[in-house]
Amino acid sequence: MKGGRGLTTGVFIREWIRETPVTFTADTGAARTIVSSRVYDQLSTKGKPVLNGSVKLRGAGGSPLREMGMGEFDMVLGPVKVTCQAVVADIDDEVLLWLDLLAGAKGRQADVFLIKSIIKLKGK
Repeated sequence: MKGGRGLTTGVFIREWIRETPVTFTADTGAARTIVSSRVYDQLSTKGKPVLNGSVKLRGAGGSPLREMGMGEFDMVLGPVKVTCQAVVADIDDEVLLWLDLLAGAKGRQADVFLIKSIIKLKGK
């Protein structure tokens, strides 16, 4: 994935959840992959993930985050399509990518090049 904008607080990539364009923030400090409630509300009702459960997330300052639940999301990250379990919560970012997604399937880790604002998943 190229074309992410590198900022001092992270790597940002403009891609997709289903047909909805979103900005992903690569965040190795996040406890889970988190989709903002704003993005979830924008998703079309057809194929929208059903939410259930809770994980009791806390923000960077330790305060609890308001969660709507967890669901399976189809995400497009550059040339890679992935299905990822994510928590929907009230966060400022649109989507926080945690290590579960960055680590990749079958132990194949993502390559993150911060200076070039590039993340490679599954070697792509």
